[in-house]
Amino acid sequence: MGAPTDIGSWLSLAALVAAALGLLYLLRPRRRRVEVPFGGLWRQVLAQSQARTFGRRWQRLWSFLLFLAVAGAVLGALGEPLWRPEPPPQRPMRWSTLLAVDVSASMATLDGRLPTTTAATWHDRLAEARREALRFLDTLPADEAVAVLAASGHTAVLAGWGSDRDVQRKAIAAATATDAGLDLRRLHLDAEAMLRGRPGARVVWVSDTGPPQSEVGPTSLAVQWLAVGPARDLTATVRDPQAATSVDTGPLDDLEVRDLRLRPVPGDRDVGTLTVQVLNRSDRALPARLAVRSSNEAQHAAGFHRDATLRLLRPIVAPPGESRHEVADLDLAEPQFAVHIEGAEPAWRDRAPWNDWAFAAVSDLRQLQVLVVGDSNQFLRGALLASGRAEVTEIAAEAFAAHIARAPRPDVVLVHQAAVAVPAQWPVWTISVAAPSDPTRTGALLQAPDLLVRAGGHPTMRGVSFQDTNFDTARTVPALPGQVVLAAAAVAGRHLPVLVATEAPVRQLWWGLDLLETDLVARISMPILAANALAWLAGDAEPLVPALPLGRPWAVELPNRRADWRYREPGVAERPARIAAGQALASSERHGIHVWVDGQGVRVARASDLPRSEDPRIAAAPGPRPVQHPAATASEHAFDLPRWAAWLLAALVALTAEWLLYLRRRTL
Repeated sequence: MGAPTDIGSWLSLAALVAAALGLLYLLRPRRRRVEVPFGGLWRQVLAQSQARTFGRRWQRLWSFLLFLAVAGAVLGALGEPLWRPEPPPQRPMRWSTLLAVDVSASMATLDGRLPTTTAATWHDRLAEARREALRFLDTLPADEAVAVLAASGHTAVLAGWGSDRDVQRKAIAAATATDAGLDLRRLHLDAEAMLRGRPGARVVWVSDTGPPQSEVGPTSLAVQWLAVGPARDLTATVRDPQAATSVDTGPLDDLEVRDLRLRPVPGDRDVGTLTVQVLNRSDRALPARLAVRSSNEAQHAAGFHRDATLRLLRPIVAPPGESRHEVADLDLAEPQFAVHIEGAEPAWRDRAPWNDWAFAAVSDLRQLQVLVVGDSNQFLRGALLASGRAEVTEIAAEAFAAHIARAPRPDVVLVHQAAVAVPAQWPVWTISVAAPSDPTRTGALLQAPDLLVRAGGHPTMRGVSFQDTNFDTARTVPALPGQVVLAAAAVAGRHLPVLVATEAPVRQLWWGLDLLETDLVARISMPILAANALAWLAGDAEPLVPALPLGRPWAVELPNRRADWRYREPGVAERPARIAAGQALASSERHGIHVWVDGQGVRVARASDLPRSEDPRIAAAPGPRPVQHPAATASEHAFDLPRWAAWLLAALVALTAEWLLYLRRRTL
């Protein structure tokens, strides 16, 4: 008989059972007639039996109650689903574990801890991360769902959700380090998307950097961390006093090319001086070799080793910390450069070889549209044309308003001995001794002043000297806050500004000079000044194109809007470029020179830049290690019985009691 489906049927069954038991106990069995040879012998026994009749009635009552209890227990077991509205307790579900492996640049540092590590065998941190991830994978129940994720500037799914451990082990073994930094916010967002709606969601983070919530703040993700890399010294100085998640592990045998700067020789942009910033993370001065290579085609380290047109090798000594080293008279004929640093000691081993290379691309010199407004001056025009990149248009001051209304915007406006209202966002170079329209620019007229360079490091003053230059007159140009005094006149122990530059909100130059009353136009400084001024005002003062950050989205300006642009990523086959609004949209985690080429051979090259966040000395304080889900271990309620089993156990106890009473009755 099946279990009752509702309370009414159960009550009917209970009433039927109770009535049947009652009828059974109302039926009194007839006593057998037994003839004996002598009745007097049994009188005393019958008297004793009648004395116990009251007790015997109670025994039959207890038997009746026990049978009712047995029936009630059985009925309770049958009807247990009716008065238990909540679903029966189930075993907890397994974890949905997202196993995220850090593959950022710092994971290539050669200080990974493995049992086989010896003085002759170096392992990177990623090798240790693979080992820890595999060990953790072996502790999981066979049916637990796992996905494997590689995280750096981007995230990549190495193995989707499943429980095939062989597939997941192969995915972990295939993880390789990139050149990009680690974007913990991207990891956090992608992990939330992958775990959304999954039971028992958690992230197991295998990295030399702390768990994602240390960067993104409070989060609903359950994150557990497997720390890899060098031993953590938690007594070291904490970098961020607000969050004790990272510490400096101290000196490390590592040389890094930190930054590149290129300064062209004044008057000759085909020759320059390369300044290299080197970072020595060890605790001693190191002899090293600085190698500079240039090429028109090479894009990565192997390419520059193979195809470099220029090879220069400079021995240097790198003190602990940062230092600057110059490579002078560098031929800039090739547009792409690579700089490599390596220790010169015989036993030197660089623990972080991934940061030994830096790349740079030289910008193409574009022609500049220069609008000269005011008095015509052949010396000034000659200096502008001598730069080799100026297309000069001259107009009178009174024609300026009509000209700008119909002509395209020039790259630079040069106002010579005139007062005109130049639009606020146009770069302006003003040369005048007359009072300009801005009353704050007026100043005293100086007779035969001596001009001194005050800002030799400014892009407009590189290679400029006034030692052999004569000035009959000059007008002071008061410098306002935030402006730079390029040159000043020494008068009575004071330096009065004569040449002033302003950077924001728009670049401007102010010269309080009359070019007819100075021999500056006949000196070598004039064409150098003109070339420097045009490049700075047009935003082309730095020959090196700004580098692209690895692992971040890029939008690179293209010189035309053709649709046939192709992208050449270092070490990757050429592919069509993604174009939007005249920009190439891309992102990469490969360090080197990134090139875009159109169908006509027009070429745009940009170097990449290693992330500053990837410091191999910085480690994070260990967090909680991953644990198994409670479903994988014995539960503290393992011996709890379901309700129907408890009812049947009660019925068994009642039957046992009835059996004992029955035996007692038979023996009386």
